[in-house]
Amino acid sequence: MEIKDLTAKKLTAAIDAQDKIVRDFLDAMIHAGRGHERMTETRELAARGFDPLASDFVAAMNRAADLETERRARLEYHGKLSPIRRAA
Repeated sequence: MEIKDLTAKKLTAAIDAQDKIVRDFLDAMIHAGRGHERMTETRELAARGFDPLASDFVAAMNRAADLETERRARLEYHGKLSPIRRAA
């Protein structure tokens, strides 16, 4: 199911779940001795494709950003989290 089709409740749950995933990756980065890394450095390492931790972390961050973008769009469009109905 696409993000735009999620109900308000499922969108909120997805945001909460993704937030936990991102926090777990932050912990993994710290435990790997990489807590000092800037996000730009992590993204560069992920783009090269040889760093699974960086790649997974960036993917999790991108998913979180997509969910937050949808949440913001819904609130701006009609002030609530229910899906925006697309014109047929």
